[in-house]
Amino acid sequence: MIGKGDRFTDIDVFLKTEHPITQLRFDPHSAPMTMEVDSITMAATDAPPADPATDPVGLKVASGFKVELLYSVPAADQGSWVSMTVDDEGRLITCDQYGKLYRVTPPAIGSTEKTQVEPIEIEIGEAQGLLYAFDSLYVVVNRGKKFASGVYRVRDTDGDDQFDSLETLKLLDGGGEHGPHSIIKSPDGKSLYVVCGNSTKLPDDIKRYRLPKNWDEDQLLPRQPCSNNHNTGVLAPGGFVCNMDPDGKNWTLVAAGFRNPFDIAFNDVGELFTYDADMEMDVGTPWYRPTRVNHVVSGGEYGWRYGTGKWPDYSPDSLPAVAEIGQGSPTGILFGTQLKFPMVYQRALFVCDWTYGRLYAVHFQAEGASYSSHLEEFITGTPMPLTDLVANPKDGAMYITIGGRRTQSGLYRVTYSGGELHTKLTDNNRSIQLRKLRRRLEQYHGLQDASAVAVVWPYLGHADRHIRYAARIAVEHQDLEGWREKAIKERDTRTAIHGLLGLIRSGTEADQIAAVKRLSQLDVASMDDSVLIEWLRTVGVGLARSESTDIATRVVLREKAEGRFPTATSAGNHELTRLLVYLDSKSVVTDAMTIASTSVTQEDLLFYGMVLRVATEGWDSSLRKSYFENLNRAEEGAAVGDFIGGGHYQIYVQNMRKDAVALLNDKSKTALDAVINAEIASAIPGGSPTPRKFIKNWTVDE
Repeated sequence: MIGKGDRFTDIDVFLKTEHPITQLRFDPHSAPMTMEVDSITMAATDAPPADPATDPVGLKVASGFKVELLYSVPAADQGSWVSMTVDDEGRLITCDQYGKLYRVTPPAIGSTEKTQVEPIEIEIGEAQGLLYAFDSLYVVVNRGKKFASGVYRVRDTDGDDQFDSLETLKLLDGGGEHGPHSIIKSPDGKSLYVVCGNSTKLPDDIKRYRLPKNWDEDQLLPRQPCSNNHNTGVLAPGGFVCNMDPDGKNWTLVAAGFRNPFDIAFNDVGELFTYDADMEMDVGTPWYRPTRVNHVVSGGEYGWRYGTGKWPDYSPDSLPAVAEIGQGSPTGILFGTQLKFPMVYQRALFVCDWTYGRLYAVHFQAEGASYSSHLEEFITGTPMPLTDLVANPKDGAMYITIGGRRTQSGLYRVTYSGGELHTKLTDNNRSIQLRKLRRRLEQYHGLQDASAVAVVWPYLGHADRHIRYAARIAVEHQDLEGWREKAIKERDTRTAIHGLLGLIRSGTEADQIAAVKRLSQLDVASMDDSVLIEWLRTVGVGLARSESTDIATRVVLREKAEGRFPTATSAGNHELTRLLVYLDSKSVVTDAMTIASTSVTQEDLLFYGMVLRVATEGWDSSLRKSYFENLNRAEEGAAVGDFIGGGHYQIYVQNMRKDAVALLNDKSKTALDAVINAEIASAIPGGSPTPRKFIKNWTVDE
C-alpha cells in the first residue's frame, strides 16, 4: 500500500464482516487486476487480535464426529503449515511452507492439557511432503529458498530424540506449485512412493518403467494453448508417481499423465489413489477436467496434455477418474484405515480441498477391476484452507492442518463419539477376482518374459476396461518380434484394436503404417458404440504418429467413418468429427454443423468450433456464416453469464475465430466481415492475454 510520497508501507488489516464470507479467491496465475469494493468502514480498535485459527463451532461436520482446535499457529513465528506426518511415538511433525519443521505433541483425547510445539533444530524445511518411516524423517522440498527440489532424509544418529543428520537422497528438476509433493510408505512396508506435479521432469536414471517409455502427445489435430498459456510446451508424461527404496535409489515409474496431484494414499487392500487438480481456466470447455480422484494402477496413463490437448476420459490409451468432484485445489488425502471411525469411514478416502474449505469422504464401491464412488461432505467451513491430514495410530484420531500461502494456520483433531464402529462391510467377489487378475497381468509391466504374450493376449478383448488396459501395457513391454505379426493377424475385433494400439505405441513407423492399414480392414459398420470409440481413437493415434499412411488406406478409413456419422453418442460424434476433419471429408462440415447448431451444451458448441476451425473441405458461404455465428453465440454466452467460463472461455473462442479466419480467402473475409467482427461484450479478466489500452498513470491525490 502507498504511504507518503513514493514510499511503500506494509500494514495489517483486520476485517470483520456482517455475514460469513462464503468465497474469497485470488487466482495465482493472474496478473494485476481491478477490484471494486462497495464500501469500507474504518474504526479504531484495541490491539490487533492474536492468531486465531477458524473456530470449529462454525464448521459443518458429519453426524457423530467432533472437531477440536488444538493449536492456532502464530504466523509471525511459525508460519503457515502445509505438511504433516506422525512419528513412532504418536507425535506430529509439521512444516511451514516457507520455513521450519516443528514437532507437535497433542494432548490425550479428553485432556485439558495444551498442545506442545517445539521447533526442530535442523536446517531443512519448506516441505510439501513429510513421512516418518524406517527410523527416518523423509522431507520433500519443492524448490525452497535454501534447498533445491528433491527428497531428503533426516535422522537421529545418537539416540537423543533430536534430529542431527541431513542427507540428500534425490534431487528433482521441478518447482513452483506443480513440482514435487508428497511421499508415502508402500503397503508392504519395504519402499516409498513419491508424487510430483507436471512441472517436474521425470528423472533420467529411472531403473524400471511400469508405464512404457513410448508416450507421446498423440494430437490428431492442432491444439490451442491454455487461455493464459499456463504450462504451454510442457510435454508428456506430465505429473507422475514413482517408487523408490528407503535410500532413495532404484526408482520405478508407476504411472503418469496427471496435472498436479498433491498427495497419494493406499487403501486397505493395497490399491493406490490420488486427487488430481483441475485447470480452472478450462471451466465450461469440453476439455475441462474437474478435480478428480484417480485409481493409480501399474502402468497407468491419465491423459493430461497441455492446453486443449487433454485426452477424453473414454480414450482407450488412458484410464478414467473414479470420482469427479469439481473446482477446487487438491491438497492432502488419507484413507481411514487406521482411524477409530465407523467401518464405512475406515474404508473411505478423505480428500482436502484448499480453496473451498471442504473435506470430502469418498466412498468406494468395487466395480470390475477398479471402483466407482459417491461423495460425502465430511467437514466444511470458511475459512478452512485444508492442507494436510494424518491418522494417528496411537489414539485413532484424525489430525488436520489448515494454512498455506501465508494464510492463518491451525491444527485440529477429529474424533468419533457416535454409535457402532464395526459394521461389517462385504466385498464384491467378482471384483476381488478381477483385481487379482489385473495384478497378475501387471506383474509383466516393466519386464520382458517369454511367456508374457501367451498369458496376457486373451485379455486384450476383455469386457473390463482395466483388464484390457493392463493386458496391453504388459504386451507393450515385450519384444516386438514376439507379437508384431500376432497383432496384424488377430481376428477378434476388440482384441485386434487393442493389440494394434500397442503396436502403434511401441513399433516403428512401418509398424504404425501396417497397423493403421489393418484397422481400415475391420468391420466398422457392426461395431457397438464403445468399440467404435476405441477404433476411432486407435486410428487417430496411428495417424498422429505417422503421416505416411497411403492414400488408399485413408480413403477406406474416411468412407467407413462417414458411414457411421452421426452416431448415437456425443463421444462418438466428437471422435468421428475429429477423424473426418483430419481425413478431409467433404461431408463432415455439413453433418457436424447440423449437430453444433442444435447443441444444448456449451461444451458441444465449443468442441465443434475447435475441430471445424481447421477443416478445409466441404464449406460453402452459408456454412461459414453459421460457423462464425455459433462462435459469436458461444462468446456472447460467456460474456453475459449464460455460459460458465467467462473471459477465459471467450479467449478460447477468439483464438478459434483467428484460426478459422486465417483459412479464408480475401473475398470470403469481406463477405463475412459483419459476423466475423461482430461487437461482443467482454468478460476477459485483467491480466489476460488481451490487455487494455493505457490511458494515464493516476496519482494518489487524483
